[in-house]
Amino acid sequence: MMLFPIRSARCATALGPKEFEHLDAAVAPWRVGVVEPIRSLRRRLKADPLGAAPELAEACRQALLKAELDAERAAQELLARALPLPAAAQALDREQARLNLEACFAWRGIDSATARQLAATILAAL
Repeated sequence: MMLFPIRSARCATALGPKEFEHLDAAVAPWRVGVVEPIRSLRRRLKADPLGAAPELAEACRQALLKAELDAERAAQELLARALPLPAAAQALDREQARLNLEACFAWRGIDSATARQLAATILAAL
């Protein structure tokens, strides 16, 4: 869900609690049924190959990583269908991105100081 607030800012679209509720409802079945199980398996193999040869476990883990990334892309498509956005602007509106990210963190119950810090960290990486 962290990419969508940034994508929305590129389209000059503000997001608030109502939008995050709608987006979460749209993607939750996919996230719970597909993304999280794949991620869990990938992480489990990283911690313990479960008796498999390490190189085979790593090959499986890499395949799971690709599947997880594909599942995340599908989740982004679900979000885009749930909340269609206007055409993207040429440049990222960093202020709108900050506001959208902070709103997302607040919606998740993160305190405002931490939300500001997390948003700044994400934006610094862009």
